Amino acid sequence: MKKEKNYFVLLVLMFLFSVSSFHAQTNSKSTKNNKKTTKKKSEEPKFPSYFGFSVRSIIPSSFTGKQSHTISSDYLGKPFTTTFAQKYGYSFGGTVRVGITKLIAFETGINYNQRHFSINSTYLDSGFVEQNTLSFINYEIPLNGLVYIQLSDKIYANVTMGGMLIFNPTEVRKIQYFTGKNNFIHTGELDHKLNFSVNASIGFEFRTEEKGIVYVGGSAVVPLMPLFNQYNYYRYSESLLTFNNHLVNGSYVSLDLKFFLPNVKNKGTQFTKGPIE
Repeated sequence: MKKEKNYFVLLVLMFLFSVSSFHAQTNSKSTKNNKKTTKKKSEEPKFPSYFGFSVRSIIPSSFTGKQSHTISSDYLGKPFTTTFAQKYGYSFGGTVRVGITKLIAFETGINYNQRHFSINSTYLDSGFVEQNTLSFINYEIPLNGLVYIQLSDKIYANVTMGGMLIFNPTEVRKIQYFTGKNNFIHTGELDHKLNFSVNASIGFEFRTEEKGIVYVGGSAVVPLMPLFNQYNYYRYSESLLTFNNHLVNGSYVSLDLKFFLPNVKNKGTQFTKGPIE
């Protein structure tokens, strides 16, 4: 199953790269056809497209919503308490940027997200205290509009707004056994595998024709539906004694780093006919 998911991500990245290359080549050919008799710099694609890679740090922040929850339930007059909090995570993926005008572009791609959450559970007077980490993965497909603000010949400021389609592939579960048959169980259960989030970002990029584009910025991401439903169980042997749960919204801020590959010019005469022609 894990291999199939890796193949899926690889195929999507290859598809995005081919779309970006095709768009850039189409722009280049149309420009050359319209200006065959000139040798000016305008022979370059007027609004080029780029393929690149992104790395992000996922940071919990109260700016996008509450990041820590404490919930409690009773069993035999004693509270079973759980504190759940989002921790730092990371994200990486491929990005395609399609030029629309000189100062407007559209950006999409696919990102792999690794999320981490801390869990502390206690049952009063039982002597059982659990400290655990629940890891959760999902994938994001951004659909963003970009507006550039040119600050100098090679430096631009970017403002981005849009949404992201989120795919949650699997649920997660952790079991912690103590002395005897006492144990805690923590699960992240999905009400839906598909979700959607809104996001906004601001950043700066340095552009060179020979070495590509380097972008540094920050983002805020807020899902429209909960990421998953988090359940905490206190059990003895096969008997469920008590549980508590809450919905995890999964919002975060991030520090973003992107690198877009330069568009390499084809040198020499290009072969365009088939083997029989």
